[in-house]
Amino acid sequence: SEWCGLIFENGNLTQIRLPNNGLEGEIPDIFSAEIFEDITYLNLSNNKLFGKLPPSLRLLKKLTYLDLSQNKFEEICKDCFSEIDSNFKSFEV
Repeated sequence: SEWCGLIFENGNLTQIRLPNNGLEGEIPDIFSAEIFEDITYLNLSNNKLFGKLPPSLRLLKKLTYLDLSQNKFEEICKDCFSEIDSNFKSFEV
């Protein structure tokens, strides 16, 4: 099922698809929460996000698609994702 860019499978949140949504600000450090453990797809591209990426983002062990491009992040450390990057099919920052 889908709800405003959030996709659930078997009751678990598996995808966040929020490109071009006018999102502004920093991404909060919330990805260690249990609700995010099944995320495989995260697209926050073409928004107005800035700052540093939250450390908990690298805890998304099932992540295979990440697109954070066309934002204004201070730094993108691809090495920070070394624990999970072997699973990536697409990594756009």
